[in-house]
Amino acid sequence: MTRKKEPLCGLVSVCALILFSVSSLAYAAALPGTSLTGELTVTPSGAASYHLPLLIPPSHFPPNLSLQYSSQAGNGPLGLGWSLGGFSQLSRCPRVKAIDGVDDGVLQFNNNDRLCLDGQRLILVSGIYGGNNAEYRTQIDSGLKIVGKGAFSSNTAAFEIRTQDGQVMQYGQTANSRRGITPAGTSTVIPTVWALSRVTDRFTNYYDINYLSDSGMLYPQTINYAGNTVSGKNSFRTITLDWAPSTPRPDIIPVYVGGGVSAQVRYRLAGVSNSVNSARYRISYTQSDASLSTISKIEYCPNGSLINCLNLENQYGHGKDPATGKRISDFTRVLANFGASQGWSSQSIHPRELADINGNGKLAIVGFASDGVYVSLPSVHGSSFYSPDKKLSDFGTSKGWRNNEEFPRLVVDVNGDGKDDIVGFSSTGVMVALANGSGFNSPTRWFSDFGTGSGWKHQDSHLRGLADVDGDGLPDIVGFSKSRVIVALNKRTRFESAPAFSTLTAFTGDAGWSSNDLTPRMLEDMNGDGKADIVGFDVNGAWVALSTGSSFDTPTKWSSEKWGRYRARGCGRIISWGSQTASPRMLADVNGDGLPDVIGFDSKFITRPNTGSDGPCDDFHVPRVFMGQRSESRPNHYGTFNISVFLNTGNSLVPISTGTQEIPPVALYPMSEPTDDDLVSALARESSRAFRGLHDYNGDGMADIVLQNRFSPSKVDFLGFQSGSLILLGSDTFNSSILDMNGVEFASNESGERYSVIGFSPDGVRAGRNLSENPGRILSFKTDLETSTISYSPLPQLLSYSRGTGSTFPIADIAGGISVVRSMVVPDGLGRSRSISYSYGELRTHFDYGSLGFRWVEEQSQIDKYDMWGQPASILKRSEFHQSFPLTGSLHRTQAQLCAPLGMDPNDPPPVECQVISQEVSDWSVTETGTTADRKVYRPHITKTTEHTWEPAL
Repeated sequence: MTRKKEPLCGLVSVCALILFSVSSLAYAAALPGTSLTGELTVTPSGAASYHLPLLIPPSHFPPNLSLQYSSQAGNGPLGLGWSLGGFSQLSRCPRVKAIDGVDDGVLQFNNNDRLCLDGQRLILVSGIYGGNNAEYRTQIDSGLKIVGKGAFSSNTAAFEIRTQDGQVMQYGQTANSRRGITPAGTSTVIPTVWALSRVTDRFTNYYDINYLSDSGMLYPQTINYAGNTVSGKNSFRTITLDWAPSTPRPDIIPVYVGGGVSAQVRYRLAGVSNSVNSARYRISYTQSDASLSTISKIEYCPNGSLINCLNLENQYGHGKDPATGKRISDFTRVLANFGASQGWSSQSIHPRELADINGNGKLAIVGFASDGVYVSLPSVHGSSFYSPDKKLSDFGTSKGWRNNEEFPRLVVDVNGDGKDDIVGFSSTGVMVALANGSGFNSPTRWFSDFGTGSGWKHQDSHLRGLADVDGDGLPDIVGFSKSRVIVALNKRTRFESAPAFSTLTAFTGDAGWSSNDLTPRMLEDMNGDGKADIVGFDVNGAWVALSTGSSFDTPTKWSSEKWGRYRARGCGRIISWGSQTASPRMLADVNGDGLPDVIGFDSKFITRPNTGSDGPCDDFHVPRVFMGQRSESRPNHYGTFNISVFLNTGNSLVPISTGTQEIPPVALYPMSEPTDDDLVSALARESSRAFRGLHDYNGDGMADIVLQNRFSPSKVDFLGFQSGSLILLGSDTFNSSILDMNGVEFASNESGERYSVIGFSPDGVRAGRNLSENPGRILSFKTDLETSTISYSPLPQLLSYSRGTGSTFPIADIAGGISVVRSMVVPDGLGRSRSISYSYGELRTHFDYGSLGFRWVEEQSQIDKYDMWGQPASILKRSEFHQSFPLTGSLHRTQAQLCAPLGMDPNDPPPVECQVISQEVSDWSVTETGTTADRKVYRPHITKTTEHTWEPAL
């Protein structure tokens, strides 16, 4: 049967209106024998979603509140994954290239900023952007008319939004519903957030929202409702949200706003009550293995007491092995190759790296041997690696690539196709071998500079690196020559000279930066604008030259501490920050605000006179949070090891508080009066015996410090940032030493790797498995009557995922980076349970527009029909989505199939026969208004929906 029907709605974003237009039918008390049950679903992005409406006393126009969970959400005011539904805000947002032709990346705090409504960009349709009475629409038209009341630079500005059903929503109408920020170095308060303050329906019923402001965040505190402006009736019912401000949360969350300013999420929602009766909600929290807030129980108590409350309990995954308490397993050999005993000497001569060369989200081993490039792919289940295959007869020592200091070779996705390529700096220029899905193409020359033949002698004296300095998503070349910094921009098939980017004379040999080992320089986005900047460390401080997208600004000093080699004399002598080898300085986000911080490992040599007087020798010049012990056997002549952490504010580096915990000394030196260079060399040798690295050890999304000392080689300490300080998170003891491995690399929990750490030992590749299981995700929801369970999988480990192919930059086929629901077991409403499994296909992302979502998702659900062996039948539902803007995420087709098992042996997985029983196809069209990208509003709408149904023959 075929039927054509007219669309019920022509708006892609119609769901945004439901929040404010559907009246709640809730009551203050639940019926006896019921449970506190929400709706558990799987979203088109593969996230587990739980929606729990909040029961409140009714009125003609009550607010529609809910607690919402998403397994793909982070930590926030309700802990991991949870949020509060029913609220909205309008805020400043940076310009983006797809709309404005320029990508600011961060707020500018001036008229160049734009406006977003709950993340949707606002497009100007009349007036001046940010001006009084300016009128806007959301870029994907949601039927909302948005008007500015006052210039958005004014601290009294507000916004009014009118919906198609006659509602009027006011944003920032009251002082407590507005947030202002004072950018660093200024005294002017710039308004940045206008929260929903009043909603009125077409019958003039209304409710007001009041906010608690703290540390740059707004928390909805009270909602006064049941008022009417025409009748003159004031709101006489109140909902109160308790944020327990007297007890700040243990896991305070920093949020970088921009302009050198960060906010903090210091509170958690503790409960919800109302003024009509004693009914209330209580929310209980525990801390995960990573010390992050997780909701353990939600209680609804109809009479206010703790007796006869309805409960919803959540069980999160674990961050440690329940049996051993370890996060990483002992190291086991997973491949008898790539070790010194197989001819692979140092990482400089024969570098080995982990890279995704075929775009499947799994890391392979790429090794540069004497005769070429060898690749070892991971096994299907990721538990081992296949024997290496030779993929390219180039980039080896036999072709002149003597070492990585003179002829660096890097493995990185250079053309944006999701596969890692080889980039090598030869004597004649930059050679690139593109990955082709099964290996590498023959190398071609992409640029004729940056080689030894052009004077780029050595990585120490003529550093070359790859980083995206212009914000287009592709890695560019940045080289530090003797006289200036030279940039070649990536054009996907070649590198191209960038004269405007190549005028900076700082950070060069002529400016005193003659050795990257003594004065290290790095490329990292330091201010969160999406463009890599230059960071340099010398004896005068830490310097940063920000990228504007077309050039580098003049460097400014972000830290005045002595980060370069420092030689002090007084009661004795101190050699501090002698070299990058001995005293590495690293960049990583340790506090979770999205900005890279500085972690320094300073190996010092200190000599003192026999008097033992400390004197000025205790001036360590850089604040440290962990400091080494003095040797009791040679108290006046020793080496020590200190850790310093400086947090990035967006325009400066600020040291965290000095700690008191001590770590064992790195080395002792039986020298009487060595030279400074002798000391630095000795420190470098000893430092190589004490592994130092960065890895998200506990799965909290922040970099932790990994330490191993040569005096206890089987023990590794992990230090992390919590509650404003660096603390010891834990220690793991292994069956072998990380020090025995070269090229140690760590994998994140979201990468889909079975291993947390992989290294190259003398006898081959050794790895330690990741023992955590979804530490930040809910595995079960349990009410008073029933339980639902959820299983997840990182996308690369999901055998039912079909990766797309053929996409080209700016679109990329994605095979990793997220975890999705693999299956669920849910109540069937009849006292039993049914299982549901999920498959996904062709996840893509667009560099400018972000995620395009999966092209299709399949859900297979058991039904109450069985064959003679007791095998259940199932319904297979397939949903297909558009992946092109502005139809991204729009449902194109759904199809249902009835699947029956045909097996003869109940011990074997039966073959299945499926027949299509229904199908619905929607044809979409898009109406555009505006002529330029910054004035275009898109209105997608369904023009036709065709349905088919069939009688199953099974």
